[in-house]
Amino acid sequence: MAVDHLVRLGHRDIVHLAMPADIPYEERADGFRVAMASRGLRGRVLFPEFSARGARIAVEKLISGEDLPTALFCGNDVLAMGALEALSAHGLEVPGDVSVVGHDNTAAAAHSGLTSVDQHAGEQGRIAAGVVMRMIESQDFPSVTEKHRLDPRMEIRRSTAAPR
Repeated sequence: MAVDHLVRLGHRDIVHLAMPADIPYEERADGFRVAMASRGLRGRVLFPEFSARGARIAVEKLISGEDLPTALFCGNDVLAMGALEALSAHGLEVPGDVSVVGHDNTAAAAHSGLTSVDQHAGEQGRIAAGVVMRMIESQDFPSVTEKHRLDPRMEIRRSTAAPR
């Protein structure tokens, strides 16, 4: 979804700041790789320390290595905030010089104008609580897991634009 949005804008050089390998979000990085490869693009994946500071350091290395992509897709909004800080500290404009997409659509993303993937975390919590409450009330603990599907959506804000 994030790659689709960035490629539609014209980006071809996109780096994914992924969640750490020991956190079970490898599907996000795998999805990024598949989305890039299906378009004939080479996607770079970096695994910064899982913090805004870690993302700042990773983006500063991209900047100092003169290998800055036109877009960053960050594994969550915390990493995106660190990326935004690093870009700003080096006088780079978002989205003019680099577009940035986060993931989780937090209040911080909305406040900062960060484009972010929304997974409906609040709704996920409501569904989970409802399932648990039904199980407690009925004393029925089924061996089959309930399945619910919530399709994510892109919350497009001011941190993405066509590359210059």
